[in-house]
Amino acid sequence: MLHSRLFAAMSCFVVCLLGPLSANATVFFETEPNNSFAQADSLNPHDSTIQVFGTYNGPDSNGFIDDDFFLFRASAGDVINVGLTPDITFGNFSLFLYNPNQTFTGVAVFGNHPSFVFPVVVTGDSYITVAAIAPSFRSGTYVLNIAGLTASVAEPSTFWLLAAALGCVLLLGVGNDRRGAVEVS
Repeated sequence: MLHSRLFAAMSCFVVCLLGPLSANATVFFETEPNNSFAQADSLNPHDSTIQVFGTYNGPDSNGFIDDDFFLFRASAGDVINVGLTPDITFGNFSLFLYNPNQTFTGVAVFGNHPSFVFPVVVTGDSYITVAAIAPSFRSGTYVLNIAGLTASVAEPSTFWLLAAALGCVLLLGVGNDRRGAVEVS
């Protein structure tokens, strides 16, 4: 009986401690619409690396190409490394970087696998836009990687803590009578 309670206590400790920790990269999936600063997909990572799975589309009925806007938090002193990997081996894509004031930083790269390294000067929400310039006749997918951010500690949600506490209470048998049956009131 003591052995099983000790095992249950250790299990609760591991679940409560390790459960809320995140993996090596925070993964996001692009959502539409995200075609402007106001609609930017918010990427709030707890890790130093973000990975975004997105889609690009050819021009709409008005001839506009789908620009994808992403907002992420960067700290002064971070040196971010941004790269785009599309699903095709040919084509032309663009990446543009904007500072927290939504002002163009001067960083714009083009190509099949555009990438850049940028030292962050101002702490705040930065923006990256992704666009497929050519081939503009098709749609497809891409992976956007942003690395070099200052990692923040993930705060476990209240729900997670309550669920873990309830699980620990049930596993440890708090409220059990001497026969081992759980009392329900």
